[in-house]
Amino acid sequence: MNQTSNKPKLALLVNQLTPYRLPIYQAIGYRFEMAIFHGGVESNRAFWNNLENKLKGISVRRSWGIQFRFLEEKKGNAYDYKFIHINQGYLFDLLNYRPDIVITV
Repeated sequence: MNQTSNKPKLALLVNQLTPYRLPIYQAIGYRFEMAIFHGGVESNRAFWNNLENKLKGISVRRSWGIQFRFLEEKKGNAYDYKFIHINQGYLFDLLNYRPDIVITV
């Protein structure tokens, strides 16, 4: 357990922060010393920028990595973009943070 707090340290690894999950993250953050590591914002969801400012008492960090964007087609027409996140930086962030618990979503 963490030396500076009574709470266990939890690291949450996600592709990106999403507004509908913020209440869940905040509730978990009351029970744990929590850090969220993410891969950034997808270009088709840029309006989700700065969500980390809405989380109180939770450390949020963009982990180093790359995103690949692919156009999804339906019936020969452009439909939506799909993203693949490869975040090699998670390893370094976890080694630095030294969590008691790691959750990936």
